[in-house]
Amino acid sequence: MCFEGDQITYIYLVGGGLTIFTSPLIGRLADKFGKKTVFIVCASAAIIPVFLITHMPPVPVAAALVVTGLFFVLGGGRMIPAMAMITSSVKPQNRGSFMSISSSVQQLAAGLASLIAGVIVIDNGGSLARYNWVGYFAIAVTVVCIFLGSRIKSVEQLEADDAVIAKEKKALAEA
Repeated sequence: MCFEGDQITYIYLVGGGLTIFTSPLIGRLADKFGKKTVFIVCASAAIIPVFLITHMPPVPVAAALVVTGLFFVLGGGRMIPAMAMITSSVKPQNRGSFMSISSSVQQLAAGLASLIAGVIVIDNGGSLARYNWVGYFAIAVTVVCIFLGSRIKSVEQLEADDAVIAKEKKALAEA
């Protein structure tokens, strides 16, 4: 996939325009079907446009916009339930400080990902070589995130687990 300088604007115009409509829908789906379920679906589905973008030969602009638009929808969409899961895993009185640390970690990870991609990709006389490796790396990181995300527990779940453990300890002590 190769864009002229002014055509890159279309990627952000189409992707941003799509997310205006799809982000609220994804948020409602997360509320209806559960944050973890929607996160896993969006993150898993986001693997498809990541693979396509990093393996795409030169194609017409319209075809590239479909793939990048899909990436914007699913890539951004996975963040909606992910952030809801993350914020629900912290007690309300600690969320402000936790979210500032979370934001810092996200920005650090984005910078590190850019650095890694910059080391992997090389200019091959006007074309990019090893760009597909970046796709494989992103897919691997996504799979790890799906695994980790599926293990996040909300404060309510943790408190319920603690209550069950306390009851079991009490029953054992009385026996």
